[in-house]
Amino acid sequence: LSGNARAGAWQFRFNTLSRLEQDQVSHDTINRFDEFALSWKPQPDLALEAGKIVLKWGKGHPWNPVAFAERPKDASDPRQSREGYNLLRANISRDFSGPLQAVTFTPVLLPVTKHINSDFGKPDYLNVAARLNLDFGATESALYFLNNGSRAGRYGFDFTHDLSSNLDVYGEWARISAHEFRLATPTGASLIRTEPAVSYLAGMRYRFSRRHSFLVELHHNCTG
Repeated sequence: LSGNARAGAWQFRFNTLSRLEQDQVSHDTINRFDEFALSWKPQPDLALEAGKIVLKWGKGHPWNPVAFAERPKDASDPRQSREGYNLLRANISRDFSGPLQAVTFTPVLLPVTKHINSDFGKPDYLNVAARLNLDFGATESALYFLNNGSRAGRYGFDFTHDLSSNLDVYGEWARISAHEFRLATPTGASLIRTEPAVSYLAGMRYRFSRRHSFLVELHHNCTG
């Protein structure tokens, strides 16, 4: 169930997920708000938003290395509804007449406590993430950042380039400053090693029609 309401510069929207799974062995019910947000847009190039919000960062379809402040997609069904995090977000944009046609800056504040966004990472941190999007017409790119807080600090970028009206290529790259890898020694003991991790993807999409596309993607997930 989803809906939205507008009043002048204000907008309220929500999106829910309800699921019932039952068989001869088990019974499971899910009822939650995936999104529940209030936004204020006093002018076309400025918007502020607060609430439970799903960010959609990155160009990849089943997986996004630069999705620093969102829950991962289901690789078997990337369009499936996802639950957002409670956060504050702003969108500040500017249009230009040269080769660089538009710039959009999106800062995000994501608090983590024992009761708010507790599954994001370590509690008692105010996490700061940001995206800087650059639109050159046929080519679009973005820079991403997440400070060192509930999760290890990380940064990355993505791009997409239209080779024609039906064909485009795209990619993402992200580096985590300190990722914990769990290893096993020859004796069977558990060992944790912390080191940087770099993940990336490259892809190509061909559109047959408005509703049909052919995709090829190469993924390298260094976090496992």
